[in-house]
Amino acid sequence: MGEETARRYARRWWVSSSREYGACVKAALDLLSGRNPVHLGRRETSIDDALRDG
Repeated sequence: MGEETARRYARRWWVSSSREYGACVKAALDLLSGRNPVHLGRRETSIDDALRDG
């Protein structure tokens, strides 16, 4: 059964793996170039709130 499943989802796995590899390369380049991360929304404060409230 495992071999059949691997064959069935081989293309999906390849596409997903390629996307993740590209994301890792981009993250490394951003780190090496000193580029700041871009946030598309407002800052999430729930963790700060929880830490402050104890």
